[in-house]
Amino acid sequence: MVSRKIKTNKKSSKSLQKNRKQKSSMLTFLIIGCVVIFIGISLFAVKKFDFLSNKSKVNHGKTTLMVDSDNIHYDFHRLIGRWLRPDGGYVIDIRKIDANGKVDAGYYNPQPINVLRAEVIGVDAGIKLFIELQDVGYPGSTYTLIYNPQKDMMFGLYYQAAMEQNFDVVFVRTK
Repeated sequence: MVSRKIKTNKKSSKSLQKNRKQKSSMLTFLIIGCVVIFIGISLFAVKKFDFLSNKSKVNHGKTTLMVDSDNIHYDFHRLIGRWLRPDGGYVIDIRKIDANGKVDAGYYNPQPINVLRAEVIGVDAGIKLFIELQDVGYPGSTYTLIYNPQKDMMFGLYYQAAMEQNFDVVFVRTK
């Protein structure tokens, strides 16, 4: 009988070792599977969203523009002219833009309102115009607008400082 117990214990020991090897193999398989899935998802995301290049997708309604920020040239002078905000008759008059992006602009409602600062910069979405007003009734109010060349219009936000509120606005070229 003693020999049977020893044989049974040897069989149990071999069985345990076999189970351990199977569990170890299954764990290795799961880890490798997770790594492969992670790499696949990462490659898909890089291709889909173009994370590794300097290109970004910019949506303007139904049109998607590809902007390569290393090789882009912004024609700031396209903004020169008179721009009307149709919802209230407000006018931005852009007279001049220097090489550093400083803008010589006037703002009218319908009387002139002092423009404290106006500047343009190139961003992924295109040309961004920032105007800060400083006058009675306009203490620090600002416009942050993006130029849409396809529609020859500017859209963005008007921050009404006295009311501490933002408003969506659009300006269309009049001249």
